[in-house]
Amino acid sequence: MYFMYIDESGDPGINSSISNYFVLSGLIVQEKDWLRLFNDFIELRRKQFQKYKLPVRAEIHAGAMINGRLADNHYIQKNDRFMILRTVLDWLASNDRVQVVSVIVDKTNFSTPGEVFEFAWKNLIQRFENFLEHTNRDNNTDERGVIVPDNTNGEAVKKIERKMRRINYIPSKFYGQRNIPIHFVIEDPFFKDSAESYFTQMIDVVSYFSLQFIQPNKYVKKQGAANYFTRLDKVLLKAASPSDQYGRVWIKK
Repeated sequence: MYFMYIDESGDPGINSSISNYFVLSGLIVQEKDWLRLFNDFIELRRKQFQKYKLPVRAEIHAGAMINGRLADNHYIQKNDRFMILRTVLDWLASNDRVQVVSVIVDKTNFSTPGEVFEFAWKNLIQRFENFLEHTNRDNNTDERGVIVPDNTNGEAVKKIERKMRRINYIPSKFYGQRNIPIHFVIEDPFFKDSAESYFTQMIDVVSYFSLQFIQPNKYVKKQGAANYFTRLDKVLLKAASPSDQYGRVWIKK
C-alpha cells in the first residue's frame, strides 16, 4: 500500500488571485516505510528544537511561517525560519523511500476556479495511478494507493476521485481519447488537518517552494530561497512528466 499526502500552494482563483499559478504537490510513501520516516522526522524536529527552539509539536506551515503569523515561531528570526524549511526539504531529499510530484496549473486562460481546481486534482491523481501501475508492472506486485489531502475542499476532491473510477478520458495518439478508469487508487480520500500530520506538513513545504520556484514573493527573493525546490531533485518523480527537468506536470489551456 502507498499513501500520497497532498497539499496546495497558490489558489484556483481567476480574477482576484495574487498568483498566476495553482500548485498541487504529492508526497508518496509506502506503508512499510511510514513508521521509520515518522520516527526519523520526529528526531529532526527534536534537533530543530535544540537549535531554533521550535517546539516538536508546532505546526510547520511554510507560508505562515515565513510571514511570522504562527504563534509557535514568530519569535524565531526570519533567516532561521528559512533554515528550518530548507532542512525539511533536505531531509526529504536524503530519503530514497519517498517520491515527490507537483502539478502546476497556469491559470491564464481558464474561466472558472472550479475548472482550475478540477484539472489540477485529476492530473495529480492520474500521476499517482500511473506510478502505481508502473510500480506493479516493474516489480511484479499488486500494490494499491490512497490519497491523503490536507483537510480543505473535501467534497469536491471526493467527487473528482469517484468520477475518475467511472469516467476518466485519457488522450491517446492512436485513438483520440479513451476512457480508462482508475483502479489502483482506492477508497475515498482520507483528509488530514495539517496541524495533526507531519507528512502533510512536509508536503506543505514542498508545494510552497514549488510555487516559489516559478513565482517567488519578495521574502523568498530577499533570502535567496527561490531555488529551494531544486534541492528535492533526488526524490522528484520525473517519470510524471519527462519533458520537464523536474518532472513537474504543467497544465495550460
